[in-house]
Amino acid sequence: MLLGLKGGTPATIEQRPSITELLRSGVREAKNPRIALAYGAAFESRADMVTAGMFVILWGTIAGRAQGLETPEAVGRAALLSIASTIGTLLWAPVMGFIMDRVNRVTALIIGSSLASVGYLSMVLIDNPLDRTVLPLFVRGHNPVRDPGLPARLLLR
Repeated sequence: MLLGLKGGTPATIEQRPSITELLRSGVREAKNPRIALAYGAAFESRADMVTAGMFVILWGTIAGRAQGLETPEAVGRAALLSIASTIGTLLWAPVMGFIMDRVNRVTALIIGSSLASVGYLSMVLIDNPLDRTVLPLFVRGHNPVRDPGLPARLLLR
C-alpha cells in the first residue's frame, strides 16, 4: 500500500452530475466577473502551454531544416528552446510569488499576463530561433504563471 492512499473500495458510490448539468452550472456561474476572469485566465494559460510546448519546438525544427540540419538534430536543437523557457519559468516563479504576496490577485494576474504578452510579442523580433544569441529571450519564460489551474485557484480563493 502506498503511503497516503486509503485502502479498500469506497463505502458509497457518489452520483456525479451529468455533463449537461455541469455545463449549465458553469455558464450560470460565469455571470460572476471573478469567475469569468478565472475562465479567461485558465483558457489563456492552457494556450500558453500549447504555444510553449509545441509551437516553439516546431518553429525551431522548421528553422533547423531550413538551415540544412537533419530532422533529429533540428528537433534536438529546438527542444533546447523549450528547456530554456522552462528554466526561465522556474527562475521567475519566486519573483512572481513575491509580487503575488503583495498585490491583489487580479492585479497579479494583470501583471503576469502583461509580462507574458511582452514576451510573446518579442518573438516577432527573432529571425532565427536556433541562433544562440536569442536563447536568453527564451530563458525569460513565456508566461510567468504557467500552471494552467493557477489563475482559477488564485481568483477563486
